[in-house]
Amino acid sequence: MKVAGLPLGLFEEAEYEEYTLPCSPGDLVVFYTDGVTEAVNSGSEDFGAERLEEVIRANSGESADRVVNAIFFAVSSHAKGLEAYDDQTVVAVRT
Repeated sequence: MKVAGLPLGLFEEAEYEEYTLPCSPGDLVVFYTDGVTEAVNSGSEDFGAERLEEVIRANSGESADRVVNAIFFAVSSHAKGLEAYDDQTVVAVRT
């Protein structure tokens, strides 16, 4: 499920939609900012949602902490030393 909107807490008057995601014990839920998928390499190619999904899928049996580390490793490898122009935040939760 893709959810987008204003960052939490940025605007006092902002209104947000609420979503309920049914989870089973052991499910993995990953939240990330667009700086992760928009990280570019020297050819100006975005890391992209498809690569992110591949990393999550390949590491889905690991702990939430290892999934986060795998994502940051993959993004860093993709960017090959280029500085990020946006924040890169990843939160993974194992239910």
